[in-house]
Amino acid sequence: MSRFRLSFKRLFAGAALVAVVTALALYWAWVDGRLVRWAENWLVRQYLKEIEPQLPFKISSVNVESTWEDFKKGRINRFTITLEREPGRLVLEGPLDVRPQDTDSGRQYAVFFESRKSLLEWKTSKGWKSSPPFALVFWAQANSRFTSLAEMGMKLSAPKLELLPFHTVIEDAQAR
Repeated sequence: MSRFRLSFKRLFAGAALVAVVTALALYWAWVDGRLVRWAENWLVRQYLKEIEPQLPFKISSVNVESTWEDFKKGRINRFTITLEREPGRLVLEGPLDVRPQDTDSGRQYAVFFESRKSLLEWKTSKGWKSSPPFALVFWAQANSRFTSLAEMGMKLSAPKLELLPFHTVIEDAQAR
């Protein structure tokens, strides 16, 4: 047998072995949930990157934790996002639910986000200072690309928030 054929067979066997090991590693990562979490985070980040230029704040971090089945249905069990705008940032964490609705004007989406642990943070000379945790519920009716809102509302619940750097005191606020 020629050296060329022997080298080709070894190369083919090596490539086949690499393909099998890669397929098994990807399968294990999917079953383990690592690949699912990566895919969910990547999909959400890609979408947020697309709409961020239209927003009045910067999205500095986002994390998605959900089962793949829930994610496909529009439910994220634990959605954490940090929104920045001078002089501070808002950290939100909680479940996010997005449901399609067919209307006379086309498909729209109902968005419901309940952040049970929200924090408003601002920079001081010694680092970041944080408000006491508060609850924030946000709901909206959005078009099919989520580029415009037909309706939006929010409810903030906290005993009392004194945000001295913002010259603001909030007591059980609700907006629609």
